[in-house]
Amino acid sequence: IQNHADLAVCPLTERDFLVTKEQHKLRDIIIKNGYNAEFIDENLKPDYPCDVLLNCVIIGKHIFYNPKTVSSKIRNFVKENDLIEVTVRPGYTKCSIAPVSVDAFITDDISIGSRGAEFGFDVLVINKGDIKLKKFDYGFIGGATGKISEDKLAVNGNIKLHKSCDEIINFAKKHLVEIISLNNGY
Repeated sequence: IQNHADLAVCPLTERDFLVTKEQHKLRDIIIKNGYNAEFIDENLKPDYPCDVLLNCVIIGKHIFYNPKTVSSKIRNFVKENDLIEVTVRPGYTKCSIAPVSVDAFITDDISIGSRGAEFGFDVLVINKGDIKLKKFDYGFIGGATGKISEDKLAVNGNIKLHKSCDEIINFAKKHLVEIISLNNGY
């Protein structure tokens, strides 16, 4: 899983990224395309919490994260950029959040959803376990999705196979975002 996007790379801004030391090719691709990419100082390890060093999500001026589990470079970025900290208990924060807009996201974690609502976010909480991931009991909404433009949210799978398909599509539409299914699987 060290190559899963939500564990291997962290977008800090539209132009700046942090990557784990194992991601040399990814770092080179990011730089080749005119963006900035920097390695974190810590070593990624296969077990929690050393596997979630980049697992946070920045939505507008807010950062959702567990400050005890992320890289020191993320903590420094938060301080340097005066981000509003939405601290949560789960270290797999990015795995659990699919940003829809600067004021809305989808999650399968009730505690993260509650924290987001406390900070004024519109939140759709879906059932945990409805996303399939080979070799695991289930996958996560944040790991299975990604914004590909301001008005498009890509899903690695077919959104119509998800039990909360209608809720997800309607929530996205409410925020002027279209769901794009990338393939026909879960």
